[in-house]
Amino acid sequence: MKKITLLFIYLLAAGWQQLHAQARIVTGNIAITPPYSPYIEDYTSVGANKMRVMLLLKDTRRKQYNAKIRINITGAQASLQTRRAVPVTLQGGVPLYLSGSDLLPMLKYNNLNFKGISPQDYLRRKKMPDGEYIISVEVLDARRENLVVSDLVPLPVSFRLSPPPEPFITRLEYNSVTKTRNLLKTNSHNAPIQFEWTPRHAGFAAQYHLRIARVSKDIPDVNVAVNSGRINPIDGGFTQANLMVHTGNALGLQPGERYAFWVEAKNVEGRNLFMNEGRSRVIEFVYGENCQPPVNLRLKANGPENVEVGFATTSRAGEYVIQYRKVGAEKWYEKRTFLTTLEVDQLQAGTEYEFAVFSACGEIKSEPTQTQKITTEAYAKNQVQCGAAPPAYNMNNKNPKPALVQGDVIKVADFEVKLTTVTGGNGQFSGEGYVVVSTFNNARLKVAFNNITVNTDNRMIAGKMPITKLDYHLLND
Repeated sequence: MKKITLLFIYLLAAGWQQLHAQARIVTGNIAITPPYSPYIEDYTSVGANKMRVMLLLKDTRRKQYNAKIRINITGAQASLQTRRAVPVTLQGGVPLYLSGSDLLPMLKYNNLNFKGISPQDYLRRKKMPDGEYIISVEVLDARRENLVVSDLVPLPVSFRLSPPPEPFITRLEYNSVTKTRNLLKTNSHNAPIQFEWTPRHAGFAAQYHLRIARVSKDIPDVNVAVNSGRINPIDGGFTQANLMVHTGNALGLQPGERYAFWVEAKNVEGRNLFMNEGRSRVIEFVYGENCQPPVNLRLKANGPENVEVGFATTSRAGEYVIQYRKVGAEKWYEKRTFLTTLEVDQLQAGTEYEFAVFSACGEIKSEPTQTQKITTEAYAKNQVQCGAAPPAYNMNNKNPKPALVQGDVIKVADFEVKLTTVTGGNGQFSGEGYVVVSTFNNARLKVAFNNITVNTDNRMIAGKMPITKLDYHLLND
């Protein structure tokens, strides 16, 4: 009796194995191209080829076999399964390939059973939560839907968003004010600024959106402010490269102000495959150093045609720009200097002028000082007497003048010539100047000279100085 029972169990097991082998009449495979997108639509849209399923009816003698297909996506946090298996017809020995929109009926929202995620949440997010999943495809007999007739090997996948790019600016220097390395030095609004980032994803092309924003002093944590939407950014443009170049002028940046920049990444189809909605961390920087205007502007009239301009400065400026004009005139005139004093000449006597001074930090100008006004001295009343002997002068000094500079005055006979340009040295000089002749109603005569000899009394003792032009124009409007 015992032997009969063992024989029965053996025959039953063998029959089950044969029946099971006969039931698995469909084979095939599942292939997914990484990276594994958590958006199910990426696998089911028209023309998509990220997920490919191949089915093959093993029995080549069967010309037609009616079956149904369902897809399972099973994870620890959430799972999806086709609710109503979708009909399909197989032919013996002829592979059937499915991809893109072929898979949509099995993974359509209204044909899914949900586990671990609500239908509403899935519809809102359109993607699966991050995690590890098993994707399986099952072929069912059309007449007996509980009978699985396929042996496709399930495919493990990892639905995980990629980290966003890492931004940086290579030219940041130590900032003595903030005690951090966040100073972007610049001497020109048109100097290029290179915003860069390092991608931290793989397997797909990304598009980057550069964002820049001014940060007010009352914001302690820039990253929190950006992520909460408290900062309105400047649109820096889109690119698929790992850097973008702008100028401070193009972006409207102001020296000494605090700014932040970050990158928002998506794939080239506009899909978010990144953590934090693709937003990188924020890099804070100070754009240049504030170019401060001079202080304590001082004006002093030095004769009828000259005003001495003086000021103090606490700025890093390498140069200063003095602007001046007659009160009521539209046009401003400029003189530049590296010093904190300068004499402005060739003005009109007895005339009111206004002055202002800028600091120039490279190509960047400060705000101007407050405008100040001054009236030049009037010419003294003409005391010339016709027929009077000219004043005596001494030319016995033969010691050569070592050097002359623009603005110096030399004596030629009984006239004084103010130098506008001068070259040479050791007593020999060439250049141009002018002399004011009081007997001609203070007319200005332009003169030129070449290799004249000047002594240490600032007197020309040899050479010629011809008049080149009679000029009544003294800074007219």
